[in-house]
Amino acid sequence: MPGLPIKVKDEDVLDALKPDIDKAKSVQDELAIQREEYYKHYRGEPYGNERTGWSQSVAPVIANNLNWSLPALMEIFHAEYFILKGGDIPIPPQGQPGMPPQITPDDRANNFQKLIYYQMYRKQDGYRRAYDFLYNAYLYHYATFKICYREDFDIEYEVLDDLSSDDMLTLSQDKSATITKYDETTDEMGEIRYSKVKVARKKIKYAGPHIEVIPPWEWFYSPDCKTGDWGGIDGRLVYHEVTRTMNDIRKREQAGIYRKGSYKKVLDNFEESSKPSAQPDSYQILVGADDVSEHDTQAADSNELSKEVKIRECYYRLDIDGDGLLEPVVIDLCGDVILRLEENPYERPPFRIGSIAPESHKMTGIAMPKTLDNDQKVMTNLLRLIQDSAAQSCYRNPVTNDQNMFKMLQDRKPFAAILGTPEKLGEVKQAPPDQFILRAYEMMKQENEEKTGNTRYNQGTDASSLNKTATGISAIFNASEKRMRLIAAIMGNGPFMGVIRDFIFINQKWPSEDPIRLLGTNIVINPEDLDGEYDIEIDIGTSPSEKQATANQIDLFIQFGTQAGLQMGIVKPEGMMKAIKAKYRVLGVGVSQWMVDDKTFAQEQAQKAAQPPPPDPEVEKMKMEMQMAQQSAQMEQQKAQAEMQMKSQMEQQKAQQQAQADQQKAQLELQESQAEMQMKAQEHQQAMQFAQEEFMQKMRFNEELHKQQMIQKQQEARVKSTPKKI
Repeated sequence: MPGLPIKVKDEDVLDALKPDIDKAKSVQDELAIQREEYYKHYRGEPYGNERTGWSQSVAPVIANNLNWSLPALMEIFHAEYFILKGGDIPIPPQGQPGMPPQITPDDRANNFQKLIYYQMYRKQDGYRRAYDFLYNAYLYHYATFKICYREDFDIEYEVLDDLSSDDMLTLSQDKSATITKYDETTDEMGEIRYSKVKVARKKIKYAGPHIEVIPPWEWFYSPDCKTGDWGGIDGRLVYHEVTRTMNDIRKREQAGIYRKGSYKKVLDNFEESSKPSAQPDSYQILVGADDVSEHDTQAADSNELSKEVKIRECYYRLDIDGDGLLEPVVIDLCGDVILRLEENPYERPPFRIGSIAPESHKMTGIAMPKTLDNDQKVMTNLLRLIQDSAAQSCYRNPVTNDQNMFKMLQDRKPFAAILGTPEKLGEVKQAPPDQFILRAYEMMKQENEEKTGNTRYNQGTDASSLNKTATGISAIFNASEKRMRLIAAIMGNGPFMGVIRDFIFINQKWPSEDPIRLLGTNIVINPEDLDGEYDIEIDIGTSPSEKQATANQIDLFIQFGTQAGLQMGIVKPEGMMKAIKAKYRVLGVGVSQWMVDDKTFAQEQAQKAAQPPPPDPEVEKMKMEMQMAQQSAQMEQQKAQAEMQMKSQMEQQKAQQQAQADQQKAQLELQESQAEMQMKAQEHQQAMQFAQEEFMQKMRFNEELHKQQMIQKQQEARVKSTPKKI
């Protein structure tokens, strides 16, 4: 490691390390024998006391409890069983030149939490890792997580034709490049040149925290080890024995992880390097229980790169710099070949262990098969008695002295015809099966439920529960869930909490050089966003009834927030959004696709916050009172003006009306005068017409009278002129 010179020799390292390796192997040899027995009982292997012709069934007590416990626990440790809080670091003011945009601690913690989910459940199969861990923790003394920084990479090769000494020096100092081959020449000027320089470069596919569940037969620890906080291990030696190929060793050597020459040394000592640590439980678990043949996985001698070797990744305490103090170191050992020796960057073994039933001050816990072993034996005996009694009750034991009938009865089947004399056939009288056997079997089931907390009510297999009240069933559920809740709390606040802490540590110690974009989201995490201190909350709701009750309480909080909390200022919109998501997360319903993401919501809230703050109610009240007073004065003024205007208008209207009346009167008088003059003119005209007519009549009368007088005078004259006759 840079900054820490290694002054210890490989021989001294092996002399110190091997005795502790032997002690660690002896610890595992004893535990392996017990694990083998536990696994046999779990798989229902015969106990060895079976008799031919009698029942050989094994009551699956251990298997049933494991198969019913895992679903409940796996519901807890799904993709959203923890929440990050914190992320407080000095944040530069927003808007200054060259400064990144402001991000709140809550945003920082939320983004980091999503990054861990992404790394654990998208880049790796985190769900299966949790299942394997809980499975091992239930079945064996403990289960082991291994969390470390990992680079998944390929090696890309490049050949450079001609390099000067300076170019070669620069290339050799490039950490991402390893020079595997070159030719050294001298040019005409006497300077050294390098040709056909073959360079190996790492192409990173994934770099970040890696989690795996180690099989118990691959994990070893020295007897001095003790458990620490959150499932950590504190001791002199902890090592993981892994199987790798020669190709893996060559890749790591070219990538600079292993020492130069490691490949050749391992190949020269291949027989010693390929010997695994023989553990009896690994054969029984991987091969024996399934009645399949064990096959040799070693590659042929001609396929050198595919050959398998055993490597011990040792996390040890050793004084490597000669300062008289122990330093935590990592030693990769293949046989007697040290592949890597450097300071441990994690400062402790990168493992987390946990047990379903841990014991104080001990590395190992109580394996559940150990607790249930006696129950399984007793219930196996009772089950066999029930089956044998049922067989004897149905088939009975015939008795005969007829040799022919005896032979036929030996191999008889139901409804088979037997040749013989019925009088020569009898049976052994037996008492009917005792009902106590069934009651004892039921009693053992109840005792098993009390030990494990897995009741028939939880499993939904008790038909009598249909006629019980909801309150009674709820009380039974709550009582039976206490054991499962304890297991979940031990696991959640122990090794699973440690896993999250390790993910935080690795992300902060080996941050990405480039921003990380989470696929399927608009979240981009900058390297500086990972700084700060964080707190972790684990959610360990254990059953549908408890989850529903929790969801109901959250729903009541949401109602309070919408009705009063937001108005009172004691609940923020961000809190309401988190409460809604928490409710559906508890119920196992994904609502993220139906809601705005946290970043968008925060931006919208920031935009609203940038707007002017709402005014003070008292100030607003005074403003309203002043406005009302002003409006009242304006109204009074407007009223007076309206009255004056109305009075003026009325007077004007009155004057106009009077003027109109006078004008109408004058017009009327004029009309009357004109009418009177017209009447007088008409009367005068009529009088003149009458006088004229009267004069004309008189003239016509006089003219007629004169005519008549003339006629009369003519007649008289005519008379006078005529002689008289005698």
